[in-house]
This record gives sequence, structure tokens and C-alpha cells, in this order.
Amino acid sequence: MAVAHVFCGDNKRIYLNLKCQVRRMVPYLCSEAGCPLDTVIDLADVEGNLKHLDDNMLDQGYQHLQDSAKYILCSVMVDATGAKKYEVLHKNIQTIFPDFVLETERPDTPPKRSGSQASMGSSGSGTWSKVRRKSRDVRTISAMSNASTTSAKSKASNKSKAGSTKDGK
Repeated sequence: MAVAHVFCGDNKRIYLNLKCQVRRMVPYLCSEAGCPLDTVIDLADVEGNLKHLDDNMLDQGYQHLQDSAKYILCSVMVDATGAKKYEVLHKNIQTIFPDFVLETERPDTPPKRSGSQASMGSSGSGTWSKVRRKSRDVRTISAMSNASTTSAKSKASNKSKAGSTKDGK
């Protein structure tokens, strides 16, 4: 089973089934973490990259979250101007992950949309599937060109053999 580990509260760990729609995960996480159900939440990986669950509610969890990975629960607050502010919902996150810094709190780095569907390949495994697909196409093309070269050589040798038998008669 595809499961992720979500840290929240006072060293609480929630096991999250990734074969579930994100829209079903969010209320489950709120109830397990003790948040009101109307709380807007998100997850950040241990590097601090936000997953933007609210933009991907109809997707399956495994499309944006990795199996056996660790995530930190965050609340999302929107101010009057529409700007989002994220707050980590774990009291001692620095003791578990000493280098953890949310992407919005890093100096001089623009936020990275790590969970967006635009960056995902059709199989949901990210841009790596595109790289593999391209290299497979290159291998296929080179195999086809090798086969056509071999085929052309064999046709030429067959023609020369056929020509030599006609001349020999």
C-alpha cells in the first residue's frame, strides 16, 4: 500500500493512504490533527517544498506525494490582499528536521510549485518519465536506422548475387 507519513502537533505522526483522492485526504488530516474542518491545510516535504493540495483536490494522492515520504502539516491563511501565509502545525519541527525551512520563508528564492500537474508527466512520475520516454525514442530510432541499414545492405548483396547468377548463365 502507498503510504506517506505526516507530522503534526506534538510529535504526532499520521499515516496517509496515497491511493485516495486529495479531497478526501484533507478532511481526514484535519480531523486527525485536531484542526477545525474548515481549516485550509497543505503539506510540505522535508525540504520545505509545498505540495499545494488545494489546487489538486480531484487528483489521487500518489500523483503529488511520494510513497514512504515524510511531510509536515501546514495551515494556509489568506489575508485581505489574497496573499497566502503558511504556518507549520508541528510544535517541535526543528528537533525532528533541523534543516527544515518552508519555501516561502527562504531568502531570495521564488516559491516552487512542486505538486502542480503541469510539471507532472502523464504517468504522474514527473519530468523523469519524459526523459525516459525521449531516450527510449532515441534508442528506437537508432535501432530502426540500424535495421534499415542492415536491410539495405542485405538487399544490395542479394541483387549482386542475382546479377552474378544471370551473368554466369
